[in-house]
Amino acid sequence: MYLVTGCILALPLSAQAAGGKQITGTFAETVPVYGLDHKRLGQFPAAELIGDPIVGQDAGTGLLKVRTDKGVVLVKPAAVQTNITSAPPAETACVKIGPGSIDQAGGISNNLGSGCHGS
Repeated sequence: MYLVTGCILALPLSAQAAGGKQITGTFAETVPVYGLDHKRLGQFPAAELIGDPIVGQDAGTGLLKVRTDKGVVLVKPAAVQTNITSAPPAETACVKIGPGSIDQAGGISNNLGSGCHGS
């Protein structure tokens, strides 16, 4: 009984570890990396980052926290490819008006309906 329970608990942990967020590619041979103090540490070869887990995101800068063999470093999201998927944008009541139209109620021509705010 206890052996079966132990096996069942181990399966979700290993599946979760295998399906975590990670670096899947880069756009250059080397990638600039920063320390947790935001000071530049230099360039890491792309091969050293690919497959490394993403353990979080710096709240102040938006840099990705990546656990490497040399410790946790910060990487610009635009410098790497990841397996992170984003949520679709929230639905709104706004209706986009075709080009050249004028919103009669609002008297504006920013191509958004009168109940919408934006540019």
